[in-house]
Parts: sequence; structure tokens; C-alpha cells
Amino acid sequence: MKTINLFNKELEFKNDELLKAVELAISLGYKVHTFNPSGYYISQVFIDNGQTFGSVNEHFSGVQYSTCHKSEYGSGNGTGFGLNGFDIQVASKEGLESCFSFAPHWASNTSKIRKQTWEEHISEPISKILTYAEITDLN
Repeated sequence: MKTINLFNKELEFKNDELLKAVELAISLGYKVHTFNPSGYYISQVFIDNGQTFGSVNEHFSGVQYSTCHKSEYGSGNGTGFGLNGFDIQVASKEGLESCFSFAPHWASNTSKIRKQTWEEHISEPISKILTYAEITDLN
């Protein structure tokens, strides 16, 4: 499994599909961020297209894609929509781009949902409990 040096330690991607998703995102010109895990595995990354961002999580042998939103209460971080239920997905351009969508077709009562930029996200007080870094190079 591929390892990278972040946060002054060697980190390993939790599975190959998450690594492939990161490689693909970087090749498409997206920024990729992760947080300092308590252990030595990267299991979640955030894909940023400069206008909004989404999440890619390891899921068994594949990945899951999610949107990310502001809190409906106007402060703090919100939630997001899991875009593939419990299905295991492979790394794909379509999957990455789905993270930037407003909401999936099945979502109801989306009137309070507000998308946010990565900069807005990391400026929220609750985001300060994690240390984030951009993954820029996998060599």
C-alpha cells in the first residue's frame, strides 16, 4: 500500500481505491486535503474544486462519495449527503464530481442547505480541533 509523509509521520492509504481517487483528483486539478489521523492510515479526504468541496471515504475495498454543507443554523459545520448509500464504489471522475453537487435527487427539504468553500469550512471553530494538510504529491 502507498505511503506518504504528512504531519511528520508516514501515513498509508486505507485502501487502493482511496489512493486512486486521490491520484485522479490531483490529475484533474482538484485540491485534496486530509486531516491528521490518530493512527497511521488515511481513510478520508476532501476534494476541493475551488468553489465547493466534498468527501471521499474508504469503504471496505472501495470508496464512498459525499457532499459537504454548512450547518443549517448558520454556524459550525453541517453534514452532507452520502451519494452511494452502502454500495462500494470505485474511484472515478464521475464519483469525484458528484461530491460537488448540491444534493442527490432523492433529497427532500433542501431549502436550508448551503454549500461552502474549503476556506469557509476550515475557518469554522469546530474545524480547529483537527489539523489539515493538502496532499500535493504522491511520489
